[in-house]
Amino acid sequence: MKTREGKDIQCAACNNLFYVPKYRIKTAKFCSLECQNHKQYDKYIFNCVSCDKKVITSPSRRNYKKKFCSIECRELNAQSDKERRRKQKSITILRRGHTKARTLRRYISEYKEMKCQKCGYDEHEFCLDMHHIDEDPTNNVVDNIAILCAICHRVHHHSKKK
Repeated sequence: MKTREGKDIQCAACNNLFYVPKYRIKTAKFCSLECQNHKQYDKYIFNCVSCDKKVITSPSRRNYKKKFCSIECRELNAQSDKERRRKQKSITILRRGHTKARTLRRYISEYKEMKCQKCGYDEHEFCLDMHHIDEDPTNNVVDNIAILCAICHRVHHHSKKK
């Protein structure tokens, strides 16, 4: 006669006790497939950033850092972000890089004439550099940026080293 080598465990979804064989004691959590697939016990709840509506979704969405209840709220929030950025007079750059430099160049070109402030060169715009007057590359206020051609920019930095 066989003896039962197992244990009674409480279901994680419905809290009912159910028998589990010895080999599944460490892995078993649910009493049935219905409890396993239903997952009412584990929901991801958050408030929409745009309208502050309470949203309940599946736990798999937790890793997506979901912030909005609908596409409409997401787009509404994106439009207000664009307006806010337009009103700012400086761009904060956390790290330097090719795409960030392009953004800064485009932004500065709206406020300043794209020509060298020392020699007046303006033939090819890609030859112009953005020079930080206070030597701080994170300070991207319009008044702190000077537009210099590549040669004047190199001469300026080289003369400072001597």
